[in-house]
Parts: sequence; structure tokens; C-alpha cells
Amino acid sequence: MGKFKLFMENFLVYGFGSIISKIAPFFMLPVITRLMPDPLYYGLFDLSNTIISFGVALAVLGMYDSMFRFYFEKDSEDYKKDICSTALF
Repeated sequence: MGKFKLFMENFLVYGFGSIISKIAPFFMLPVITRLMPDPLYYGLFDLSNTIISFGVALAVLGMYDSMFRFYFEKDSEDYKKDICSTALF
């Protein structure tokens, strides 16, 4: 029962946080568009967000995933430091 309770607590905390972060902009959209003098600004903002998120995906290129994959291949501390410093650089 302990693992199930821990699973449900983590699911509610992280799941609810993720849901809130997706729902809040949806409800704020009418407020934001009313405050802006021209809807063109919101379109420019959305376009810049799309371009930036695409650019971040290209810049990272799965570096964090590969770092975690290679980190546990060897037990050497020097190897692990080299992998982490290379990936984070």
C-alpha cells in the first residue's frame, strides 16, 4: 500500500501541476487579447514562441538524454565528470 500511496501522491502533485500549467493560458487568453491594443501582437508573440521552441529543440539535440544514457556506462568518476561537463557545455 505504501508504494501505491506514493505513486498517487506523485501523480497528483506532478500531474495536477502539469494540467494547471496547460489550462491557465487557455483561460487567460481572452483577458490578454482584450488588454492588447491590436491582436497582431498576440500573433507575433505566438509566432516567436513557436520559433524559439523549435530552436531550443535543435540546440539541445537530445544532449540531456544522451548524457543520462552514457553516464552509467562506466564507474569511473573522471568518465562521469567528463560526460556531464561535455553535455552541459
